[in-house]
Amino acid sequence: MNRTKHSISLKIQALVTSLLLLVCQPSFATCLYNDFEGWKDCFIKDKLSHRLNSVDIDTLRQASFIPKVIDFDKKQPEKKLTFAGYQKLINLPQKTIDARAFYLQHKSLIDSVSSEYGVEGSVIVALLTMESDLGKVQGNFNIIDSLATLSYEGRRQAFFEKELINALTISKIEGIDYDSFKGSWAGAMGQCQFMPSSFLAYAVDHDGDGVKDIWGSHEDALASAANYLASNGWKYGKTQINKLSSKDAAQIKADCSKNKTICKINENFNLIKLEDEDTISNFKSGTNFDVLMKWNRSKYFVIAVLKIANSIAD
Repeated sequence: MNRTKHSISLKIQALVTSLLLLVCQPSFATCLYNDFEGWKDCFIKDKLSHRLNSVDIDTLRQASFIPKVIDFDKKQPEKKLTFAGYQKLINLPQKTIDARAFYLQHKSLIDSVSSEYGVEGSVIVALLTMESDLGKVQGNFNIIDSLATLSYEGRRQAFFEKELINALTISKIEGIDYDSFKGSWAGAMGQCQFMPSSFLAYAVDHDGDGVKDIWGSHEDALASAANYLASNGWKYGKTQINKLSSKDAAQIKADCSKNKTICKINENFNLIKLEDEDTISNFKSGTNFDVLMKWNRSKYFVIAVLKIANSIAD
């Protein structure tokens, strides 16, 4: 074999060896481990080692795997609720009563927040009523445990890993210790049930005490919800929702696609169609419906929020 061929042969061998070594190396890109502690070590090494100044790694080291969180994540409803069933499930009449009482009790604060952010106070109160019963039901799961468990499970790994990193960032910058960091099984937090990414983007220290306390401060929670809506294109005065007769709906939706369940009629309102078994309900709503759908993708949730808001405003 001449020198040129020998040199090429050595290069090919070196390349093959390098590829084999690469294949045989454990991959830390996805952190797929059989045990939770192994996953945590991998996650810290691969995802957090370059974020030491911005995240609370010690808090993650305390995290425990919570099987109940996985059960909730995999649980599917036995049947699809109708809107009538949904209203009964959430007890919409009682929520409306509670929201109106809260609004009257805190009217001065709510009006101040509304004026500052250009969002109707009735809508802000309705959102907090739907999300947490005005702070009474915020969830008692440890946020770090929940997000670490869901990240380890891997079904929606990229999403929950991102939220876990955001939660560890919040723990660092807000000084929230492991034991105090509470919320829903899926990582939603406080009176407005923000995911960590929403907290970092929209949470506000409205009472000026140096802490963005969406858990214990009505001022911070109301302002944070208003800031979310204002930042996502809220238009003051576009909040009314009214149920339409089939005849009125048929006339309005002439310009809409038959397959659309949410149809923008013009710059002032949408037509929303709910198909529940054999019943079709049509609603005419202001264009802020789109903004509320960014908050929660459930049409039932958004319609319930607007019905509560309308009741407060009446």
